Amino acid sequence: MPLHWETFRPRDLLSDIADYRLSRPLVHTTLEASQPWWSALVELQDISIREFQERVQIRFPDYLVIPADYDADDRDRVEDTQFVSIFARKPLLNALNRHSADYSVIGLTLGTTVAASDLPDVDPHDDNTHRKVIQVPEGTVITAVIDDAIAFAHNLFRDSVVSSRVEFATILSTSSEQLSQGSASGRSYSKAQIDELLREYTTNGLLDEPAFYAAVGLVNAGSKAFSPVALRRSHGTHVMALAAGHSMRDAPINRPIICALLPPRVTEDSTGQNTLPSFKLALKRLCDQAARFRLPDKSKPPVIFNFSYGNFAGPHDGTSDIDRVIERYFGPRAKKHDADQTRQIVLPAGNGNLTRIHADLNQQNAKSKAKGPSWTLDFVAQPDDRTSSHLQMWIPYHATNPPPRFVGVRVTVPSGPTSKTAYVSGSTGQRLIDENGQEVARLTYRFDGGRTLRGVMTFSINPTAHQSSIDLARAGRWQIDVTSCDMGSDDSVQIWVERDETLPGFLPGGRQGYFNNADYVYFNPLGAPLPVDPVGTTSSIHRAGTLSGYACGKTPMVVAGFTQSNRLLSDYSAAGPITPSRGKKKANRLGPDAAALADNSPVLTGVLSAGSNSGSLTRMGGTSVAAPRLARLAVQKTSEGVETDRKWLWQLAESEDPNSQGAVTRTGAGQVDIPVDFVLPDRD
Repeated sequence: MPLHWETFRPRDLLSDIADYRLSRPLVHTTLEASQPWWSALVELQDISIREFQERVQIRFPDYLVIPADYDADDRDRVEDTQFVSIFARKPLLNALNRHSADYSVIGLTLGTTVAASDLPDVDPHDDNTHRKVIQVPEGTVITAVIDDAIAFAHNLFRDSVVSSRVEFATILSTSSEQLSQGSASGRSYSKAQIDELLREYTTNGLLDEPAFYAAVGLVNAGSKAFSPVALRRSHGTHVMALAAGHSMRDAPINRPIICALLPPRVTEDSTGQNTLPSFKLALKRLCDQAARFRLPDKSKPPVIFNFSYGNFAGPHDGTSDIDRVIERYFGPRAKKHDADQTRQIVLPAGNGNLTRIHADLNQQNAKSKAKGPSWTLDFVAQPDDRTSSHLQMWIPYHATNPPPRFVGVRVTVPSGPTSKTAYVSGSTGQRLIDENGQEVARLTYRFDGGRTLRGVMTFSINPTAHQSSIDLARAGRWQIDVTSCDMGSDDSVQIWVERDETLPGFLPGGRQGYFNNADYVYFNPLGAPLPVDPVGTTSSIHRAGTLSGYACGKTPMVVAGFTQSNRLLSDYSAAGPITPSRGKKKANRLGPDAAALADNSPVLTGVLSAGSNSGSLTRMGGTSVAAPRLARLAVQKTSEGVETDRKWLWQLAESEDPNSQGAVTRTGAGQVDIPVDFVLPDRD
């Protein structure tokens, strides 16, 4: 039978994307195993971790691992809702996604595959090294960094040749090849252990860095596994140096560092929201470690976190899983339960401003037809894309449940057939079947309950290039036709394309899909990329609303990026506004809170910071490098007794940039100049 669409009745799922990914063969970023383990984040309701685990073990023995970071108190605590990072096999994940009520699971976010030898089968704090109280001087503020590929033995993170300022570093996983040679899973290092390794691998005042990183499991020249720290430039090293780097000769005694290294596979695999389970585990681990520090008066010093990651998809209204995880650790609830330690977090605004990954469908940009308002989107699936692509169409909030039948959606394959219309509140979906009888695309609707209370239509397609046994989708323009059914004059459907590009340094894999409607004005009259939507545009593809899906909560300090030479916001720096949640009239934020330096000029892009090797500097741009500059300033001001939060940042930006002419949805309150004092490699 030729390529054709089928109508089917979707299961009642917690996550359509998780179901789609679990039903696909493993691709190049995952492990070839008959029954692989996956990382995942589950949201439990009115149940303890211990009872959840006991329920699972009845039907799925040996299919669940809960990290030992959750101690006895954590496992016995019952909360109205709580997020827990787990490791599970596919049959259990399918059950949690489809029969969640049996286990009191109300949310599931799928991470990425994990080698069996990578599972946290031992307590990462199984000795007293990581439990002892750390005495620190007055004025201490902790810098906490969650990133990948942090070369934590770099000279900018030391106060002498064999003495580190890193009080705690945890590597969330290593490759199976490294583990087979004796490296422990999820290994953590205290300052004493790092200093011991520095002494062991230092000769005549020079550190043998390849040997050091091989010893901690970050580099293995004999392995096929990718080692980002072995590259000249590594994202985490660059970011952490901007946030906390100091010359050894000038290293302060009251600026300790704690850091968590996310698994490289999480950064490499772009087939869904893989970061969140690892981020949640890293966040818990670092918060536990930050609580060990004590000032002379026995109180706990403040801690400033930096997380220079972002994402395109999600509801963008402050109710996504990552927004609520961040609020749990940094919002009012955290201040209530952890009142003895102040925590703040800094996030980047994102780099998606020009990527054409966002559409806003409303009555003003609709194409009027006899049957009512409608819209057509041309979604381009790029050739040689070796990962699946996903679009999320978020429906407006409505007080009724189920909501009105706002819109209907149908999809046309490039030079191929058109699906039947799938409706909001409908009970059927559409799936594309190829000549081999295999599903290569799917269109489904689900009502996202809990805090979001909005419907979401999800469109997913297979890779367009061979990398495994998976059947391929066609590259080219997929036409998405949306027809209004019950949309009001003030309603809008917000659509985002899930992030899918492979980051620099990794093997080729994902290629970012994008919208390519003819009415989208890409260039200004001089031929340069237009960084804002033109006035009066009738295009439904918008730069506005591209703010990172991770940066939509109430609490984080969110930072855009500007260019030094012209004092303009960098073209890629993403913009708000975001959507109000649950029918509220006002959203959590208009966009980022302020802008910091991200590029020296339009030609000399990026800024200098630490390379992977001591004594080296490399250049990297993006809002990822603007955020740690702000984190650095927040650390300094916090040590001076200033309460650093979004309100402080807004007031600071207004005072430093009173004549800012930028739109608030892109620049926030204005630009903040934050010098970093290691402009030359350390020669100590």
